[in-house]
Amino acid sequence: MRIIKAQKDAEHPYAMVSKVWVNDRELSWKAKGIMVYLISKPDTWKTRRLDLIRNSPEGRWAVDSGLHELEEKGYLVCRKGRDKKGRLLPCDYDIYEIPIQCRFPTVENLHSSKNEISK
Repeated sequence: MRIIKAQKDAEHPYAMVSKVWVNDRELSWKAKGIMVYLISKPDTWKTRRLDLIRNSPEGRWAVDSGLHELEEKGYLVCRKGRDKKGRLLPCDYDIYEIPIQCRFPTVENLHSSKNEISK
């Protein structure tokens, strides 16, 4: 099999991605596709679920399951805020090319090593 790559220059922009998540065997192709889309956006871009749904032919369920998978694996964090009336605002997502450890230790991640990222 040959891989024919596109020209990469100022007129033909491209995104550079970490091979950590690209080669993560625990991520589905769906989750990797969402990551490619997100990583290709500028640093100032706000990640919104509705934008992902509108730009996907698979629809809401596929996007939601892909986001959930990324969150479970530590590549995505959903920050929820409230407006002045106390109502929940839509999720503001933080995307990590290298998975983060859980904020609250569990028995499983207390025993995991930092070298697991390089699998």
